[in-house]
Amino acid sequence: MAEKKIGSRTVRYDRLPGDQALDLMLRLLQLLGEGDTLLEAVLTADEGESDKLAIVGLLKFAKNMNVPEVKGFILEMVGHCRIDGAEAIPGVMDLSEIIQTAQFAIKTEFGGFFADGAGSVLLKAARQAA
Repeated sequence: MAEKKIGSRTVRYDRLPGDQALDLMLRLLQLLGEGDTLLEAVLTADEGESDKLAIVGLLKFAKNMNVPEVKGFILEMVGHCRIDGAEAIPGVMDLSEIIQTAQFAIKTEFGGFFADGAGSVLLKAARQAA
C-alpha cells in the first residue's frame, strides 16, 4: 500500500495481484509505443520535474495517441485508488486530481519496472518483432 497527499485529500493505492498488473503493464507498453523514454523519465524524475516532463512528453506523444485507449487506461488506474478511504470516482474529480492520481498509481505499480530499464527492453523487442 502506498499513500500520497494530493491537495487536501489522501490517495491510497494497493498494488495489484501479479496477473492483473501484468495485463495493465502490457496495455501500458502497447499504448506507449515510442514513448517509453518519456515514461521512464517521468517515473524516475524528482517530484517537481515529473509534471514538466509529462507535459512535454504528452505534447510529443499526442499526435499518434489512441485517445480512447489512453483515457481508458488513465481512468482504470484512478479507479484502483481510494481517496480518503472511499472509492475514487473520476466523474467527481477535476482534471488535475485525475492526472495526479493516475500518475501516483502508475508510479506506484510500475515505477520499479521502468526504473531498472526492463520496460525499455520489452518495448524495443516488441518493435523489432513487428
